Amino acid sequence: MARPIRNTPIITGKDATVFIQAASTIPSETIRRIERIRLEKGKGMS
Repeated sequence: MARPIRNTPIITGKDATVFIQAASTIPSETIRRIERIRLEKGKGMS
């Protein structure tokens, strides 16, 4: 038997503002490049 789906929480106030700012911030090219290199190194080790 399937479990019931829980309600999705609604963010309001200061938490909502912080969430929107974090979600709309695009990391710089340097940060994305460093992250890509880190992930590629992790793949090579396995």
